Amino acid sequence: MDLEYPESLYDDHSDLPLASESSIPTGCNEKRLLTILYPKTNYVVHIRNLKQYLKLGLVLKKIHKILEFHQESWVLPYIKMITQFRTEAENEFEKKFYKLMNNAIFGKTKENVRKRVDIRLCSNGEKAERLIAKPNFKDRTIFCKNLAAFHMGRTLLTLNKPIAVGMLILDISKTLMYDFHYYKMKACHGKNLTLLYTDSFIYNIKCNNIYSDIKNDIYLFNTSEYPINNIYGIPRKNKKVLGKMKDEN
Repeated sequence: MDLEYPESLYDDHSDLPLASESSIPTGCNEKRLLTILYPKTNYVVHIRNLKQYLKLGLVLKKIHKILEFHQESWVLPYIKMITQFRTEAENEFEKKFYKLMNNAIFGKTKENVRKRVDIRLCSNGEKAERLIAKPNFKDRTIFCKNLAAFHMGRTLLTLNKPIAVGMLILDISKTLMYDFHYYKMKACHGKNLTLLYTDSFIYNIKCNNIYSDIKNDIYLFNTSEYPINNIYGIPRKNKKVLGKMKDEN
């Protein structure tokens, strides 16, 4: 679809523009994921994101294609189970392990099997020459005089990764970030708020007491790692609850 970004939104959205896209920025030779205020042409977007963009002021100019599909929370029981294990973890190893268990599911949905490489260890000169002569030879790593690893491209690929699932995980996760930024932080602090970093929200906020704001909207935050008797009077809530923001100041 084609989306128009009204100029009237430029100042308000300059910190975190909607509808990020993969493009080559000026002075760069490779594509990067950019949040820019340009109009979007042939933009692919999930309906949940589109509704959010329109609510925040973008204008839908044209729909090129619509893909209808069945949605189901097929991995939710696993995610809930692993999240519960992480909540109950008693040491850092277990916490990091269970976090990785969840993240690995997402990683596999986005895996590019075309980049897979077969590694052949070789300590024989004749075998090395045969490997180098193959059309799928990519590179080599020499360990020592008598041992090298030969990087061979796959000659047969099975495209069996649900790339669309990975895309939707990324897109829908953005709705949580945009909701928090525009409906909580900007609504509360307005021009006194500056977003300094977007992967994890790092804000410069001019206000009397940010912790009072956190307490007022405690349902948005995971405050479980605050000291029990912290000087801000913030209760410990929402430990490892998915979708909650965490103060790591």
